[in-house]
Amino acid sequence: MEKLIRTLQFLRVIDDQKNMSLTNIALMGALGRVLMMPDLDTTTLLTFVATLIGYQARRLASGLAGGAAKTDETADLRAMIKSLQTKTTALEMGQRTPRL
Repeated sequence: MEKLIRTLQFLRVIDDQKNMSLTNIALMGALGRVLMMPDLDTTTLLTFVATLIGYQARRLASGLAGGAAKTDETADLRAMIKSLQTKTTALEMGQRTPRL
């Protein structure tokens, strides 16, 4: 099972948190479709390449703009959730009545 997970991570089908990347799966499907076309015309190929370049540029721009801020925000949200979980647990423990 671990080998399968590492293979899927290498192919970028799943990420480090073992979440499936639908974008990469769609990209592989589109690439397979383009490669299996009997007649590959220039218009189709240029459209596919332009779409890939646009996606990568947008991905790079979002990574440069908010990479560190996104990580900090995620850490803050996780800390708030953990705090709420401990408070909820404390409330549940206080409301429980002992069974006879």
